[in-house]
Amino acid sequence: MALEVSDIKEARWLLKSVTQTNPTEPRGWIAAASLEEMAGKIWVARELIGKGCELCPKNEDVWLEACRLASPVEAKMLSYVRKMHKNADMAIRIVEVVKESSKNVAPDQSTDRGLVRDRNYRLVNVD
Repeated sequence: MALEVSDIKEARWLLKSVTQTNPTEPRGWIAAASLEEMAGKIWVARELIGKGCELCPKNEDVWLEACRLASPVEAKMLSYVRKMHKNADMAIRIVEVVKESSKNVAPDQSTDRGLVRDRNYRLVNVD
């Protein structure tokens, strides 16, 4: 079943309301990120779940979703920091550093630019 554009817009509006009204409720962030992933906007999904990690730092489900949505390098870092340090602030800082360093990679060397992962986690071109 394909999602209609109007359905996606309405769901975005509802989930934005949920996350603004109750920003410490992890299910809202997970649902918002999942919607964007289904809509093919993986970068938006990653940003939303990152915000969820900041606002719900002790919730394991949010962190697991962040690992699932993250690029392989980010997922490893998140997983390691979360297990070893149990320090949400440190995990968030590490992800920011990884993201910042990936901006310095030439587009043809990056594994994520211009590509998204399909349901089998294979990289496919978005063009």
